Amino acid sequence: MHQLTAPQIKLKPLVCSRMVVVAVIAFLPLALAAQSKVGSQLKEPPLSPRGLPALPGKVDLGKAVNAGEAGLVPDSEEDQSGKLASIIAAVAADSDQDTVYVPEGRYYIAKAIGLRPGVNLIGDGMGRTVFYRDDSDSYLVRPEAHGDFRQALVANLSFRNAQRTLLMGNVHHLRFHNVEFEGGIVRFEKASHVTLEGCFFNRNLGKGGYASSNCSNMRLVHNRFLSIEKGSINLSGHEKSYVAYNHITADKLIDSGYAGIRLPNTASNNLIEHNFIENHGRGLFVLTYSSHNSLCHNTVKSTKYEGVLVQSPHNRIEHNMIIDAGLAAIRVSDAHYDGEHPSSIASGNRVLHNLVTDTRDAKSESQVGLIVSSSNTTVVGNIVDRRFGRSFMDLRGGNGNTKEGNVCR
Repeated sequence: MHQLTAPQIKLKPLVCSRMVVVAVIAFLPLALAAQSKVGSQLKEPPLSPRGLPALPGKVDLGKAVNAGEAGLVPDSEEDQSGKLASIIAAVAADSDQDTVYVPEGRYYIAKAIGLRPGVNLIGDGMGRTVFYRDDSDSYLVRPEAHGDFRQALVANLSFRNAQRTLLMGNVHHLRFHNVEFEGGIVRFEKASHVTLEGCFFNRNLGKGGYASSNCSNMRLVHNRFLSIEKGSINLSGHEKSYVAYNHITADKLIDSGYAGIRLPNTASNNLIEHNFIENHGRGLFVLTYSSHNSLCHNTVKSTKYEGVLVQSPHNRIEHNMIIDAGLAAIRVSDAHYDGEHPSSIASGNRVLHNLVTDTRDAKSESQVGLIVSSSNTTVVGNIVDRRFGRSFMDLRGGNGNTKEGNVCR
């Protein structure tokens, strides 16, 4: 398991000399090309002998029921939800069976699919086995029960419904592999130890493709997010979760205050690393009292507003690449709210060894490499490329800030 809290390390400042600047100039194009290439590639899942994505873990297809043979009808306008529910219930009740296999086809679902603990739901592949619903007021997938799902696997299929695709509350130890979620929000509430790997979040409406709350030990890796309405991943109140190697992009620049990855509402001890984020309102956004999160080795490209915005205390922003940020590439500042909510004070953050660069001319004086207007912030070893007119750094006050070894060119 990854260590999620930011370790205490002794920092060695860069020496700002002509030799360092020459090295930085030589390094920038190579780093930009390499990280853009790596960040823009989605790792494809391994293939089974049938040419389908391989199933993770232990799934004994000898214990599977073929839903087609059990009465499920593909490519029919008739509702298949009742038949599917009966098949899943029968498998759950039979100790010799644990998997429902659904052959290729489109299946119309009028009532939510109820996932059950210990029952795998396996299709013939994303875009080949498709469950769809035409009801924007109701979710397509929900839990039939709560609690421990005993590592049940949902894999190789598509769920499609406008506005609302999946809602799972109080579920634990559940896996999604190579699943397409199209059209609606994917939401977990008070869930833990859920893995989403190799999935495709496709044109989901709402404030996030994955928009969940008060979850812990969630794992989102190697997923693809395309053209989400407001922002792609919303980790509200998450703890000890791992979000890595996701490809998060949009066909055009999203004008939204949300972000590619957003951590609000006391999210803590999460590790966010090696993600590629493009064409979002913001790239990475930490807010409303979220703390002790590590955001490392991410690439953020083409944002409407900040590349990284931190409005909460004690987070680590390290070794990220920010390209073509619309406003400040990295901004650390307090947030003051109206009403009864106290201010979120962004003290004690560490901004370390990040690279800020551009591929086009700056259009505004607001396009600054680094802005810090909070206290006790460590700003060390960051590089800002000024060739296209971006300003270097603005430390606007606050007590106890440390600034060492930052370089502009």
